[in-house]
Amino acid sequence: MREEGLSDEEARYVVENAGGVPWFMERILDKLNMMNVKEAVNTLYLIVRNSIEEKLRTLMIKEGKEKKKVAMEVLKEVLDRGRVEEEEEKIKMVRKLVELEILYYDPINGRITPHTKLHGKAIRKLLESSDGV
Repeated sequence: MREEGLSDEEARYVVENAGGVPWFMERILDKLNMMNVKEAVNTLYLIVRNSIEEKLRTLMIKEGKEKKKVAMEVLKEVLDRGRVEEEEEKIKMVRKLVELEILYYDPINGRITPHTKLHGKAIRKLLESSDGV
């Protein structure tokens, strides 16, 4: 990132907030000619948040509104504990959320995490909102 002209502080901000996802880094660097680093990271966050919300809306339309509650419970458990209760409905929802690239499953250690740091931030904000999706 320093080779691209970012200061140590700016590079640290990008990594702390967006992680080391190459696609994210590329998008942020592309936006630097139009905005500063914080604005570029925030723009990418908004893209991720809107994508998650749209994927969840589509899932709820396909699966039914009752699945919204299950999805939100799963997302909360993943953020809180990195795993979900061993309930069939929740396990199925984890699979769907992994397929949608909202969550990531690490088969080596069995942990479930948000797909990226920005996904985690967006999920947290989504759970904090009064109505979810």
